Amino acid sequence: MTTRLTRVGIAVAALATVSALPAAASMLVNHGRGPTIVHDSAYSDSRTQVHSWTRDGQTQVRLMVTGLPANRTVGAHVHTAPCGTDPLASGGHYQHSTDASQPLADRELWLDLTTDAEGRGTRGRVITP
Repeated sequence: MTTRLTRVGIAVAALATVSALPAAASMLVNHGRGPTIVHDSAYSDSRTQVHSWTRDGQTQVRLMVTGLPANRTVGAHVHTAPCGTDPLASGGHYQHSTDASQPLADRELWLDLTTDAEGRGTRGRVITP
């Protein structure tokens, strides 16, 4: 069986401030519910939600997707600017570290996922700056 990784234009616009909060009991929460921007009409039925929260010096991000092809591995990542009709206007890939000795997958916020039989998928990631 071959797993196909499809880079879908579900790039999640800059959604979270990755910073340590001074008070351990404090929590910053951000919920993003659209619109879902895709740059390939084959994925026009997809819908996304992004949730992020920062607490105790780390940020957790969760991407939830529906409407994708069933049982497919897709790639998603965060950009530095909001997504729109012009893919180039969404800025570069968000990087929470500029340490070139770290692998790119560790410096950027990749949320690749595999959909279920209904075309739904969820992926979370924890970032510690």
